[in-house]
Amino acid sequence: MQIRELSAKHGIDVAKIQRMWLLGGGSMGDFKQKRQLKQCVSQIRSFFRNRGKWALVDLYQNSIIVLFQAAAFSELDETMEEELMKDLLDEGLHLALTKCMSITSIQNIQNMYELYEAYFDTVRMIYPTRSTFDLYDLSFAEKIKKLADDGYKVARHMYSLQPIRQEANYSILLETLAAYLLDAGENLQRTAEVLGVHKNTVRYRLNQIRASYACEISQMPLVAELYEAVALQRLLSNN
Repeated sequence: MQIRELSAKHGIDVAKIQRMWLLGGGSMGDFKQKRQLKQCVSQIRSFFRNRGKWALVDLYQNSIIVLFQAAAFSELDETMEEELMKDLLDEGLHLALTKCMSITSIQNIQNMYELYEAYFDTVRMIYPTRSTFDLYDLSFAEKIKKLADDGYKVARHMYSLQPIRQEANYSILLETLAAYLLDAGENLQRTAEVLGVHKNTVRYRLNQIRASYACEISQMPLVAELYEAVALQRLLSNN
């Protein structure tokens, strides 16, 4: 990735770059996607310019790269992220945002981009309801993808789902558990919205899952094992 070329093109000091956003995704063909991304570049530039902010925005391969200098962009917050994603969605641009923070060098940018390029599709499979990710999500996707490629490790990690496998409605319980942990952050109402069922239905299913394990599933280390297991199961189901 030629960060120096991009920096020289836009006249910025690469040593001051601290943050990077990557926008991409979608299932359209390559030609349509590139045309849409080019349109999106000018829109993102205008978005920041209209808010008195400066950022390097350019197209790289099949993604849009946005680089921020620390001094020029010290007030980046979630509200602005939400506004940008909403504006893009209003224009029919269904893109995912990946945020890379605490950049310390050009090599750091290179490593982050390579991680993004290798595991972006994987992270979208694990978290299909989300449109914003970070490096922790990509690193987790890398871990799960490597597990999925190792038959022995798959069997070992899936063993934590054994208690609910004994239930007649196992597939429903698995779907509920995955939504609860991966999509809803253990929030009951959000889980109900993701699944399209009543909150009491989710509560009933979670109580059945707790009964299968004879303990609270949100406690460590069980919840960590279940989180990895449902992520692995979701990835395997998509392959």
